[in-house]
Amino acid sequence: MSKRGKGKVSFLDLHDKTGKIQIFAKFDDLGAEEYGFLKKWDIGDIAEVKGFVFKTQMGEISIHAKAVRLLSKSLKPLPEKYHGLTNTDMRYRQRYVDLIMNPEVRDTFVKRSQIISSASVRHALQRARRGLQAPHFARAVSQKTDRRRLGARL
Repeated sequence: MSKRGKGKVSFLDLHDKTGKIQIFAKFDDLGAEEYGFLKKWDIGDIAEVKGFVFKTQMGEISIHAKAVRLLSKSLKPLPEKYHGLTNTDMRYRQRYVDLIMNPEVRDTFVKRSQIISSASVRHALQRARRGLQAPHFARAVSQKTDRRRLGARL
């Protein structure tokens, strides 16, 4: 989740595995207490929003929030959106943060898992594994071949 806005209107961007949607939250619609909680939310918090869908003046599809609820508070703050994770070592150590912050990395991860789980690749891997599961037969055949070669030399 990212947020912007001042005064009595706030815009939040909620992200999930299907994409992103903008939330339009107004002080008059939510009330003082609920809007006060909303202002304390951080990037990375998980939220629930109830309202109706409309199109803003800029043409972006948004949800006009009538009720908001914080489901889970992020314990550690995410890196800022502009710089993101630039240190390669940190990207590998904190893979979960890299998947949250970089949509390209997340798309690659999803596509890779879909390819591996596809039926044709799974079938080919199972067929290859079956061939590798019987190494004692290959050993027995090579021992017979070696005996024949030795017998022919004697």
